[in-house]
Amino acid sequence: MVVSKAWTLRQHFQGFPKASDFHLREETLPQPKNGQVLLEAVFLSVDPYMRPYSQTMMKEGDVMIGSQVAKVIQSYNPSFPVGCHVVSDCGWRSHWVCDGAELTPVLPDWPQDIPLSLALGAIGMPGLTALYGLEEVCEIKKGETLLVNAAAGAVGSVVGQIAKIKGCRVVGCAGTDTKVSYLKELGFDQVFNYKTVTSLEESLREAAPHGYDCYFENVGGKFSSVVMPQMREYGRIAVCGSISMYNDTTPQTGPYVHTYMIFKQLRMEGFLCARWKHKHQQSLRRLMAWMTEGKLRCNEHITSGFNNMPAAFMGMLQGDNIGKAVVKTLEDCCSPSIFWWWDSPPGGVKVMEKLDDEGSPGATGGEGDGRDATPVHSTGTPDGIAALGAMLQGFMLVQQQQQQSMQTMQQQMQQQISQLQEEVQKGKTKQLCVVTPLPAANPDTLTRPAPQSLGKLFIMQLFEDEDTIHNN
Repeated sequence: MVVSKAWTLRQHFQGFPKASDFHLREETLPQPKNGQVLLEAVFLSVDPYMRPYSQTMMKEGDVMIGSQVAKVIQSYNPSFPVGCHVVSDCGWRSHWVCDGAELTPVLPDWPQDIPLSLALGAIGMPGLTALYGLEEVCEIKKGETLLVNAAAGAVGSVVGQIAKIKGCRVVGCAGTDTKVSYLKELGFDQVFNYKTVTSLEESLREAAPHGYDCYFENVGGKFSSVVMPQMREYGRIAVCGSISMYNDTTPQTGPYVHTYMIFKQLRMEGFLCARWKHKHQQSLRRLMAWMTEGKLRCNEHITSGFNNMPAAFMGMLQGDNIGKAVVKTLEDCCSPSIFWWWDSPPGGVKVMEKLDDEGSPGATGGEGDGRDATPVHSTGTPDGIAALGAMLQGFMLVQQQQQQSMQTMQQQMQQQISQLQEEVQKGKTKQLCVVTPLPAANPDTLTRPAPQSLGKLFIMQLFEDEDTIHNN
């Protein structure tokens, strides 16, 4: 039996979500049956749509909706072997048992240098939303001028880049100067901070004096009311989101758009990317091709720890993220864990061991994203490596007991690693990863914490051809 964690909707949101609206519960999952698989979350997505959907599609006590990249850790379904990664819509859960009917395998030839988390971003639903909004709804053409708001978000940043690939002029706006700088790096033609400009109307006109052929709408509300008069005749508007209105307790009112729609002969269309589900695999491959060719770039805002799901969600709604907001489950424990890789002789397997909380080496198959390691029994581990791991674990436990500062711990860890280099044959140890997260926040008093309180990941790499240790 596996005990799963799940975040539920304790009460419907009234205005902006708060910590007390969520509840973290544990549930014991049944043993998978024939045709079923057991999933373990690796990356979880937080997205704006979850806010309005919670009002219409969820009742209090339901598990929060959402997608995740999960690893199959037990399988009785030949279509999903142990170790494969899938995209699942099972919500804010750490583990789940399902029959595979709603699972989507990540692309089988997913490049090793592309993070799997992008299956929730540019090579996932947000990327598909951007592509379909431009091609199917806006029917954008080379040489046209596009306006996209919330342009530094998961969808908006991809929208602008695809439009540039297609030979369009792109105007983007965002809510911080840092985000504006990011859009410039992505190659947007004109960008501005809509929160600091003197006049939104004038800024839009200066960015595109002849108006806009296409408008990719992510914000809604008053912003769109200002845009409508600046649309060109036969302009197309793809309505993707309305994040400025999701937390309103009182509905916003006009001005109304009918006059502009009529006399400019505009076309405004709302859409969900599921409409083109039959094209998903083909479209994902197009997005991946642009990514590998360097034509599509993305930034991820990663929060560590499953217990910080609500904080990540609230931060995303507040606009804290640049690019896709993702939660990574690797650092969810409160005590340090040690992972290391050992390269076997040619023709052998790669061993990946994790030391448990008691300091014993165990073949648990822990990983970064699970693609470059095959877990084996601990007896297959060289004695020197096992002793090495035990020594490191003992060292870290001492540090915990003495409650020394993180800085002191890092300094002493570096000294230990210098000793390790002398004990491990050169080329045997490929990578050492020390995960030292801070204790997770109390869910009942959870607020949006500063980034440094979400946990820290220190990775120390020993390269075969050099003795330098890199701390990231």
